[in-house]
Amino acid sequence: MKNKFPLAAYYIGLSVLLTSCQVKLPSKKTPEPSQYGKVDNSTVVNGYPKKSVPWIVISDRSRNTAYLDKDDEKSYKEVKFLEPLMVLKHRDGMVKVAEYVPDALMKKVSSKSIKTYGWIHESDLLLWNHSLKSERTGYPVRVAVVPNNSEVIKSAERYYKNDSIMVFNSPSLIEAANVKIPNGQMVYVYKQAENNKRFLVGKKPSIDIDSIGKGLYGWVSSNVISTWGERSAIKLKNTTGINDTELGVREGYPGASGSDAENRTAILLTDVNKRKPLENIFPVTLALNEAPTPDSKTKYFTNILDYSKNYVFNVLGEPIYFDRYREITDRDKNINIVFALDISAGNAPYAPIVKSLLQDLQLRFEKPSYFNNVKYGVVLYKNNPCGNNTAVSNLSTDYSKITTFIDQKTNEMNCSSNNGYQPVGEALTAAGNLLSNVPDETNIVVTVGTSANQSGNMYSVIGSLTQAQARLIMFQTSARSSDTYNDFVLMAENVVTNTAKNIAELKKQKIINQSDVLTKNNFSLVEGDAGFFSLAYPKQSMSQGFVIFPKKGDIATPGFLKKSVDSLIAQVTLDNQNVDKSLNEYFHSSVGAGKTDVDLKYKYLYPGLTNPVSAGIAAQLINYGNPFLVKGYLPKELKEITPSIEKGILISESEYDNLKAFYSEVYRNTEPDKPGFSQSKAIKEYVRLLKKYNPTIKFLDKGDLYELPMSYAIGMSTGFDLSEEEILAKFKLKGWRKSKIVRNETVRTYFHNYKELAERMLNHRNNPAVKIQQNGQTFYWLNEFFTPTMIQTEAPEYTKH
Repeated sequence: MKNKFPLAAYYIGLSVLLTSCQVKLPSKKTPEPSQYGKVDNSTVVNGYPKKSVPWIVISDRSRNTAYLDKDDEKSYKEVKFLEPLMVLKHRDGMVKVAEYVPDALMKKVSSKSIKTYGWIHESDLLLWNHSLKSERTGYPVRVAVVPNNSEVIKSAERYYKNDSIMVFNSPSLIEAANVKIPNGQMVYVYKQAENNKRFLVGKKPSIDIDSIGKGLYGWVSSNVISTWGERSAIKLKNTTGINDTELGVREGYPGASGSDAENRTAILLTDVNKRKPLENIFPVTLALNEAPTPDSKTKYFTNILDYSKNYVFNVLGEPIYFDRYREITDRDKNINIVFALDISAGNAPYAPIVKSLLQDLQLRFEKPSYFNNVKYGVVLYKNNPCGNNTAVSNLSTDYSKITTFIDQKTNEMNCSSNNGYQPVGEALTAAGNLLSNVPDETNIVVTVGTSANQSGNMYSVIGSLTQAQARLIMFQTSARSSDTYNDFVLMAENVVTNTAKNIAELKKQKIINQSDVLTKNNFSLVEGDAGFFSLAYPKQSMSQGFVIFPKKGDIATPGFLKKSVDSLIAQVTLDNQNVDKSLNEYFHSSVGAGKTDVDLKYKYLYPGLTNPVSAGIAAQLINYGNPFLVKGYLPKELKEITPSIEKGILISESEYDNLKAFYSEVYRNTEPDKPGFSQSKAIKEYVRLLKKYNPTIKFLDKGDLYELPMSYAIGMSTGFDLSEEEILAKFKLKGWRKSKIVRNETVRTYFHNYKELAERMLNHRNNPAVKIQQNGQTFYWLNEFFTPTMIQTEAPEYTKH
């Protein structure tokens, strides 16, 4: 009994010490940044800021432990994962920490109210809030979260869950975090542990201490980390229609010759339009002191898995192979909307309505939707004694080209006619023919007409539309007493119902589930509003279609036209999504992924794997187009195709802001627009800013900087490679001070351009050709248009790829 009171008193005193110790503020300052280690054999620097600030650290694991005394492990307090802490002392590999209170750093609260936690091993803390950087360039190292080891493919369940990489709350990789990272995501490395077998990764290159969870993901295995690069890169594009089947990025290392090199082409230039924007940006090493090499080493996203042997059966018992599955689910996200427009005098008021509707559709599809690509077309028709009865446009992504076509051809087909009906059958056949080469795409034909001749050849009309698998809207604008107006409605019902019947049969080739087949298809039109008839999709009909006509003597309400178009787009979207969902589920299983092999070209990178690979990993990755990152190179002959090459940098939001600030300060301090501009003073100020914005930890001596060419200064300060631009690469900065070497006006113009560069960055920040979104993460691709070059450049062009 006599020992119990002293023991109780000890714990009471301990509790008081753990919760009520006063803190002396301000807290300890951050150390200077220094060499940290290596990532993928490249030396990196830790994430301390270059200018010291109050030292805030982060608990980098769950159930972390702070000890009251650094030599006594009996008395401790548990610290949560990602909890920020203020540093009070740092000694012998231990850090004394206190509760993080932002207002305390601003001295807005008394230090007496801050709680001391105790001592934590520095190895159990993230000691900085910036990601690791290249020692050579000072730029953040980016890595991609992808399978990088045979073990991942053999034991996918240890690394993947629901198609995403699992993240953990500690380097032991036992307790899963509440976040997952999509395969292929670009992330930043903050720390390594367990002999570099574990990586602490984040979403951004720096962390906001007040919202750590938005910046840091957690721990992942090194087996799912592959270094991408820093910021210097080359982007491939094919906007000029190059069809050379040998040009492209090659697998492996430079040095292969002849046919062997051609056989190693991994990404054809002709295929870049099938890839996502980030997948067409290839990291390269920034040439500083080194001479540029003919071939550039890079890394590229690809798929080392060969799914081509996989298949599932459709409801007809026919196999749908993997490549066909990809065709179906890719192509149905392209929609083509063709109007068949009667331009006879009696229907003239509806041409402006169709043009207005095209405009509305253009605005609608500019917003994100199920469809990736939208094209428009028109078939104009009338009885034309002066020429052809129809005029067919090309399909175009630009609605204005179609509205211009309507105006031009209407003026050309202006002969009057006394014929009692209009050739709607010819127009529908022409519309079907226009779409017949893309039957897997989502095709819609909207007829806006008046009268018809029911005695025409309906077989060819229905055949053409069936071949295009076109869903139809037949919209009659007015109904007069003539039989030809009634014939339009009868023809409309015939064409809509029979085309839908044929399409339903063709649709079975894409359907996997028997439950998706209606055994009693009802292809009768069902009336909604007065004169508004439609096929009862999806309850009674497997396809869609509308027929709209007014009462005798009336004119159709234009709003019904837009309503029917909106309804049909919604129905075909739902139809496509159901087909996609079913196919995805089957191919995302052992049934549809169990015959997956490793591509022979990449087998050496993943030794020990046997074919077929585990259906688990094959199914997890089947929805990703290019889920692996491997080494390759950009051959000299590819880099010489200048219309297909953009040289630039890939940067984050914070890096974007810093670069814009640098450009603005260079312009402001060099004063190029000031009367009596001083060339020597401008270069002196520029050198001072190079030192100020120096991203590396290396000390930059002014004298050394003057001995470097301007291209080097640009590279080290921005990441842009302008080593092949003669005036920038030829003359050293000390030469830029002298008008005898570089003309005063040239230097003035050069620094004036920095103002324009800053304005370009301001104006193009949300340009989709510049801003790239990846799973909630934002990157910026800055090409030559944003470089401090002496050459005229053009604004970036958005290609969607």
